[in-house]
Amino acid sequence: MEFVSKNYWNITPKEAIKLQETISRSISTENKVDPDNLSIIAAVDVSYYRNLACGKAAIVLWDYKKREMVNSVTFSQEITFPYVPGLLSFRECPLIIEGLKKLRFEPDLIITDGQGIAHPRKMGEATHLGWITRIPTIGCAKSKLFGNFEQPALKKGSYSFLYDNDGAKIGVVLRSKDNTKPIFVSPGHMIDVETSLKIILNLLDKYRIPQPLRIAHILSKI
Repeated sequence: MEFVSKNYWNITPKEAIKLQETISRSISTENKVDPDNLSIIAAVDVSYYRNLACGKAAIVLWDYKKREMVNSVTFSQEITFPYVPGLLSFRECPLIIEGLKKLRFEPDLIITDGQGIAHPRKMGEATHLGWITRIPTIGCAKSKLFGNFEQPALKKGSYSFLYDNDGAKIGVVLRSKDNTKPIFVSPGHMIDVETSLKIILNLLDKYRIPQPLRIAHILSKI
């Protein structure tokens, strides 16, 4: 994995938007992932406490073929970047990266509880994290930030595509459980929409949230 210095995050919201616009030019949705040969993936979530002033990142290493957790780490610290819609990565990625440094080995893929390219500047948390680490990433969010779609059928596994304002496909609206609100899946970096969907479908269990991401969420709250 590759990382950035801690000074990278010392930035204003206005500067952050400009940085997103610059980085987005080098983001790729050309698929570099073979789901049939995935071994270990990482699922990441961040929770907040002390009136949102501190955050805790939890990272779960998941055996994709055996469908079981093999390791987990957490990292907590104060958050200084303000909450600004569309700039979530500048609040959460510093914690996530410090957590990734604690892992025993590097994952083949990272899934975050956030957006990928389904973002006004195509630079959601998953995309930013993939660009920094040079690891393929998928965003799997519980709500829509950006895009247009039609509701999928109510049966688990049903989906519709998410499009940007120009009609380009940027993700999938997936019914991950019967008769529940859908989740929003979008490529982060070095993966395409269809492969992202295939992988998330394989991670579903009986809950709305993919199992490794659900475990990461629970650990981030402890």
